[in-house]
Amino acid sequence: MKRIAILLAAALCAGAAWAGDAIKFGVPDAIAPFVLPSRDSGLLVDIFREALATQGAGAEFVYLPSNRTDEALRTGWVDVVSALKTAPPATGVPGHWPVTHFHNVAITLKVRIPRLAMDDLSRYRVSAFRGASKVLGAAYQEATADNPSYRELPSMPSALLMLGQVDVVISQPDIFRYYLTRQAKFSRVDDNELAFHDILGKGVDYWFQFRTAEQRDVFERGIAA
Repeated sequence: MKRIAILLAAALCAGAAWAGDAIKFGVPDAIAPFVLPSRDSGLLVDIFREALATQGAGAEFVYLPSNRTDEALRTGWVDVVSALKTAPPATGVPGHWPVTHFHNVAITLKVRIPRLAMDDLSRYRVSAFRGASKVLGAAYQEATADNPSYRELPSMPSALLMLGQVDVVISQPDIFRYYLTRQAKFSRVDDNELAFHDILGKGVDYWFQFRTAEQRDVFERGIAA
């Protein structure tokens, strides 16, 4: 009888299987290999899909530019989006813990720029991911604000660094390497050719915002499982 009671308690804690529609995630469209829109896959996408499957729930993914996520949640186009936890969300229910953490650095060719400080970003040709100036802090914004050669691009310009068309790329190292190796010409670039300057702070946590608390809870149970 004691064993039955323990199993019943565990079942109640786990929650009932999800009986609703597939949960729609609004995910960034340019953070390969974590999200791969052309394959409806990626490291994060596959984990989220498998997590919900443990709860009997389906998952669908809508691939969005970073400036469309708030609108997508507000209008009901998607059920879940990621955001910085800088203030209580205007729409939706926040998750209980951050889902992803990104730690970006400034990447240069070691032979050209072996050392780099934050202030140097004001004078080099800098290419960053879309939305970088909004998430990398005040010092970064100040350093790049008046730089006419600063660009934020929808795809990672790893190859442009190797071709000498930019001086600095702002990226997480694994994302930079992924885009670099997609081009056969640069598939065997040695890390010794590159300098990774950890000048942008400790990194950024992203939290999920859900349309309902029920969606949040089934997702978090799935991740735990």
